[in-house]
Amino acid sequence: MRELGELLALGEVRGDADAITAFVSQGAGSWDTALAAVAAARAAERGVGIDLPIDGAPARDRR
Repeated sequence: MRELGELLALGEVRGDADAITAFVSQGAGSWDTALAAVAAARAAERGVGIDLPIDGAPARDRR
């Protein structure tokens, strides 16, 4: 396991599509929300990720 800041500083990305990225919240809701917004926007730009519904609709896979 490696720190997110380390991965970002090195410009590293996952090499395996089956790899899992975990985020451990540090308890500041505004920070968590801001990070989630940036991560979702970058994933959308790259056409990766899965949109998880919050209203009971089916998930949408961007891959």
